[in-house]
Amino acid sequence: MTPQQEFYRRIMTKRGWLSEDGTIKWPSDERERRAMARELFGLELVSELDDGVEHAEDEIYDTFQAAWSSKDKIAEDAAQRRAVFCSMTDEQKRATLDLVHHFGESMLFSFCCHLDQFCSCGIRMHLSGTNPQKPEEELQIQPGDFLDMHDELGQWLEAFSRIYGKDQEA
Repeated sequence: MTPQQEFYRRIMTKRGWLSEDGTIKWPSDERERRAMARELFGLELVSELDDGVEHAEDEIYDTFQAAWSSKDKIAEDAAQRRAVFCSMTDEQKRATLDLVHHFGESMLFSFCCHLDQFCSCGIRMHLSGTNPQKPEEELQIQPGDFLDMHDELGQWLEAFSRIYGKDQEA
């Protein structure tokens, strides 16, 4: 298991979403299941954002520490970018990474806004095989009970991110 996977499993366990054998524990109340499904969706969005930022940071600082990074299997375009980044000062690298952080969060915010306003339709999550009591279930995750997704994004970043809010200003 990668450190990233372990990070998210710890969050899910702490929130009571995973049993000791690693299966998802769904609440019996439908409203609570919808809320949990929506948060799991948010966790997945944040996880993907973190992966993208981690990939950029890996290239900018030429560390080869990202989970998928390998000195043995580097694409030519990535090698060229790494060479450019290596020629930059630390201040330039930090400014570039700050831009990546800002751009990534802005794109995710915009994506959530579009989901909130998507043709005035609802969004349902189809669950299959995660709940023995309900082998197939669809839960409405948008619109939410109280907040739009873009309103919850800040909470999701704070609660689920490996990167955002940890060592930078939001």
